[in-house]
Amino acid sequence: MSSTYQSRREYMRAYQRKWIAERRESYFRGKQCVRCGSRKNLELDHIDPLTKETHAIWSWSKVRRDEELSKTQVLCSLCHLEKTKEDLRKMDVNAHLRIIDPPGMAWCCEGEHFALVSEFTKDRTKRRGVQTECRLCRSEARSRRRHASEADTVGCASL
Repeated sequence: MSSTYQSRREYMRAYQRKWIAERRESYFRGKQCVRCGSRKNLELDHIDPLTKETHAIWSWSKVRRDEELSKTQVLCSLCHLEKTKEDLRKMDVNAHLRIIDPPGMAWCCEGEHFALVSEFTKDRTKRRGVQTECRLCRSEARSRRRHASEADTVGCASL
């Protein structure tokens, strides 16, 4: 890389950092924490964390940035930390993760593993007409229930 290119690149990075900092600073000017009223260490908090697109919004166009800002509130860093803790307590931390079934496989809710789709049968009494456990797990569950009921019967006969 030429020194001219390098110096231009450094200049542009510095310019962008300054421009983004000014944009962020102008947004928070005159605002206060909606919980405690503090005007120091202000941060944006997504009211519903699952609607968050990203945290790097200050370089976006005004329309796109305003759309993302409409999903937020201003909190000081301490209140933001407390709200984040509350949010994590309320929701499953991994709720945003989606299990994607491998081709030809489905998730067995009973055994918590993947099984071939052919191992699941249609049953109108189940969720959306699909069996939620594979044949192997269903068979093992039946066997456990049968042994449990036999043990109960034997226990009653000995009295």
